[in-house]
Amino acid sequence: MTNVIQTQVNNGMIEETTFTDNMFTIKLTKTMLEKSIMDATKPVQDFYFYALDGNFGDMLRMEHDEYDAEFIFGAETTIKFYRTKGRGDNRFSIKGLRKYADVGDYLTVQEAYKYSENGKGGVHSIIISVDEPEVVERGE
Repeated sequence: MTNVIQTQVNNGMIEETTFTDNMFTIKLTKTMLEKSIMDATKPVQDFYFYALDGNFGDMLRMEHDEYDAEFIFGAETTIKFYRTKGRGDNRFSIKGLRKYADVGDYLTVQEAYKYSENGKGGVHSIIISVDEPEVVERGE
């Protein structure tokens, strides 16, 4: 999905979002949504490293990195990467995910850059989308 561009009208201005290859997709479970925590599997760790220059191996237990993000439809949120207190497991969470997702939905987190209509900007962004299983399986 390199360089897929989405154009939106925002307060009368055109904004372009260019997506990179840095992304991961996971299927949401009941536990993930109820506890608002998810294991940082290898694809998540790779995203954290390549898109955000983060490294779980450098984190102390209970340490975390938090980033501004937004859902594809514009709602603002945050994504947090952290290590747990006890065993030091790698985890991540997304604030407000339960409002927009159901069990069985697919969560995609992707790195992007946003540009204003004059081509300036290139603001680094994290875009989150949630798709129902039927949409993912049909390839939409």
